[in-house]
Amino acid sequence: MITPISFLDLKPFLDQAKKEMLTFCDNVEYFGYYNEDKIVAFCGIRYVGSKKAIVKNYFVVKEHRGKGYFKILFEYSLSFTQGKTIEATCTPMSINLFLKKGFKVIKEYKNGCKTVWYENI
Repeated sequence: MITPISFLDLKPFLDQAKKEMLTFCDNVEYFGYYNEDKIVAFCGIRYVGSKKAIVKNYFVVKEHRGKGYFKILFEYSLSFTQGKTIEATCTPMSINLFLKKGFKVIKEYKNGCKTVWYENI
């Protein structure tokens, strides 16, 4: 089950998420993927005006990786971005799904991360 969550719900996962190059900021709506009443994955969306969304902070708890949770959250979050330009900064772990969905790389960083863009119209 996917449901809105608060930043406080992410506290147990922040240290590991930051080690995996995730950065957190204000004004983000977070969603948690629950399995047996425990968060096993989460993501966020930050709206910039009425025409742009930044999808961010996709994270799957280590012991739950490889079960398709990332892909489910990815599709779920995109359902909130219809009619918007979407931007994301991807880690090396997440970039392939974004590219398969048609996102284009617009910036590359030395640490292997990439900023991608897509028009979801």
